[in-house]
Amino acid sequence: MAAQVVLFDLDGTLVKAGGAGSRAMSMAFNDLFHRENAFARVSFTGMTDPHILKTAFNMAFNRDPTPDEAEAFFRRYIQILNQEVPRAKRYTVLPGIPELIHALTRQGLAVGLATGNLRDGARIKLERAGLWQLFGFGGFGSDSMDRTRLTQMALQRAGTLLGHAVPPGECVVVGDSPAEYKVARAMGAKVVLVATGWTDADRLQALGPDLFFNDFAAWEDTANAIADL
Repeated sequence: MAAQVVLFDLDGTLVKAGGAGSRAMSMAFNDLFHRENAFARVSFTGMTDPHILKTAFNMAFNRDPTPDEAEAFFRRYIQILNQEVPRAKRYTVLPGIPELIHALTRQGLAVGLATGNLRDGARIKLERAGLWQLFGFGGFGSDSMDRTRLTQMALQRAGTLLGHAVPPGECVVVGDSPAEYKVARAMGAKVVLVATGWTDADRLQALGPDLFFNDFAAWEDTANAIADL
């Protein structure tokens, strides 16, 4: 069966926010917990925001954050991110992205998000480029710390919008890291990888995705190839 649903990762796939996310997290952590550069040794690639915080907290304090600490951190993070994204000098919309999303929508596919960002974080990062309103649904780090679970939730929400459940085999996960590959294979979904993020193209190709692109500049051909999966 051809694809019905396409779920996009955000950072490195749709946009690069010019370091606004990591700066906002670092500032929020220092404001609340008085540790500078708490995320310096934490990899953000393919991770959910709650897992990033958990990792940094364990490095700083050798324990997980309490629910109250996590809530306070993310509240402060969103406040700072709302200031950082609009003034990020290196903010970039990646090649072909608006055109690709419009093309997939015109072909009748349900296009959503599956990102480790909190929902408000995703909104802030995408609103600067006018992309947020192009996605009718999604799964977010605020839904689950687990990347597979939040992607499954995005697919369930697509089914609600479409009025019927969508088999995982008719879902395409699009991302720029091995994390999206692992999630798609775990779900039984198709996977498209693009080398616009922080993972080497050779490493992505070696995983054996259903489709691989260096970028989405040739958006019309890309949309046709995704729709045919």
